[in-house]
Amino acid sequence: MSDDPLVQQAAATFDEREPATFRALGTARLAAQDRAGISKEQRSPLTRDEALRLTEPLARAQGDEKREVLTGIETQLATMFGRDAGAALAFVVRVWAAEAEASGQ
Repeated sequence: MSDDPLVQQAAATFDEREPATFRALGTARLAAQDRAGISKEQRSPLTRDEALRLTEPLARAQGDEKREVLTGIETQLATMFGRDAGAALAFVVRVWAAEAEASGQ
């Protein structure tokens, strides 16, 4: 999806210091995936690498801390994606679970 002109345009406006600026990029990615015929359940406004960076604290969290970390991730995704935060969270959890399974955690 990174070749999509609207995704490239949105990426150019993203500022890592301002998570809310990611919203336009996420929206552009979802629209590009829609145009490419990717099912709604499989779409994500995040890349796999972005999802893994967000979940890094989960690897260090113990017991009940995991819920607190997930709440923090949800809050960050809400800032980044607004109404698309649910799709982003679903993708983040899928990626995290797949990584945990692959590493035997």
